[in-house]
Amino acid sequence: MKIREGLKYQLFSGVFLLIIGVFSSCNDGSRMAAEDYVSKATKYYKAGDIDKAIKTYDQALKEYPDDANMHFTLGEIYFLEHKRTYDEAQKKLTLHFLKKGSKTLSRDEIERALIRNGYKVEYAELAQKEFQAAVSIDPSNWIAREHIAGYYFGKNRYEDAIREYQIVISLNPQNVRALTSIGHVYLKKGSYDLAVANLNKALAVEADDEYTYYLLGQAYRKINEGEKYYAILTKLKNMHSVWYEHLRLHTFGEVEID
Repeated sequence: MKIREGLKYQLFSGVFLLIIGVFSSCNDGSRMAAEDYVSKATKYYKAGDIDKAIKTYDQALKEYPDDANMHFTLGEIYFLEHKRTYDEAQKKLTLHFLKKGSKTLSRDEIERALIRNGYKVEYAELAQKEFQAAVSIDPSNWIAREHIAGYYFGKNRYEDAIREYQIVISLNPQNVRALTSIGHVYLKKGSYDLAVANLNKALAVEADDEYTYYLLGQAYRKINEGEKYYAILTKLKNMHSVWYEHLRLHTFGEVEID
């Protein structure tokens, strides 16, 4: 199981309510039906009835297929539910193995077991579909683009991820997540100099991000910048960071952790 998957698929707390606010500001008669749909879906969502919230948005989008905000909000629901059901299924599976004893499973067997325990694996694709629809209507939606980029990264579609992250950064230059993520993509792709450049840009915005230092340490090691590598290793140690031990293992090439 990969560590720090959350960097590829970031949760954007508060966005759902923000989008509701956007709809609430639409007072003209031509948008009342859309506003009613959103109000109804929001009530279902807050009550925890996710299926009805999704169904309501599906109905709304049949009438308002060009509404970028609706596509984006539905994408957020799918995305958050994908993450929630994965976490819950993983917890159930872990507790099961702790009780019954460990067992070695293949990646496919693990996924099937997670699905049996409620993991909505298909929601990742459905979220991607809605985010793609949103940016096709509103290309400036950098949050949707960041979701898209993270999805591509998770699928090892590095060039597609880089393209989307570059657009995100052009729209929001101070976005530490995007700067760190594109650096991570370059690192995985083997473009180490570009990884170093973008990770340093991220640290220029947020100087104490431990995970960015961890990735930068890997990049320096790859290009044989030993002194810079050990400087970062020392910094993480002094920060009492959980990433210190992971980076230290790279010294001997023992492990590679995402």
